[in-house]
Amino acid sequence: MINIKTVRGKLPWSSKQEWIFPASDTRSCKSFIEGPGDLDTAIPLLLPHLKGRRICIQAGGCLGIWPLRLAQLFDRVITFEPEPTNYYCLQMNTAHLNNVETHNAALGQRSGGSVHMTLTDTGNSGAHYALPGGDIPVVCIDDLGLDDVDLIYLDVEGYESQALRGATETITRCKPVIGVEDKQLHRLHKSISGAQLLVKEFKYKSIGRPFTLDEIFIPC
Repeated sequence: MINIKTVRGKLPWSSKQEWIFPASDTRSCKSFIEGPGDLDTAIPLLLPHLKGRRICIQAGGCLGIWPLRLAQLFDRVITFEPEPTNYYCLQMNTAHLNNVETHNAALGQRSGGSVHMTLTDTGNSGAHYALPGGDIPVVCIDDLGLDDVDLIYLDVEGYESQALRGATETITRCKPVIGVEDKQLHRLHKSISGAQLLVKEFKYKSIGRPFTLDEIFIPC
């Protein structure tokens, strides 16, 4: 059974005034509705470097706040959220948009396999991270076969390098702007961080941090 609640509030860039949140969430709902949030500082940094505003691939979609905002800027937003209750809220909060495509899946280096979700911060719906095993499918970005990706933005709680390796062909083909969160959770998966991978293997360079945890990269 999915336990949800309705939270009232208005973000600066949306006329929507009611949002669906997990009933157990006590922290992220407050910060989202009080906004403006992290996304408002990231957008001005990345916009000048976009080749276009065609497709944005975003994960984790969480409750739909980021996909909703990005849908105002891009022709198509493809978002991934593995945690089932978060995904339900994501669907409900973006149901009025026809340019947001949602997937209840985790991003990884290759399609196949599965994960389960663990919560690290009680009361914060965005603090789930994936561990091997379970019934949530893992997919890779390259299997989407896209030629017109202008932005990839990943907040996947330590799985950033796996998700990027699963997007190698897409990144090589499209040269998108890429944003990654870095909470040092990559250590849980014994991998390097997404930021390190972008510099060392993809030959990207940082153009700055819009806020403490996120960093934006463009091709060298």
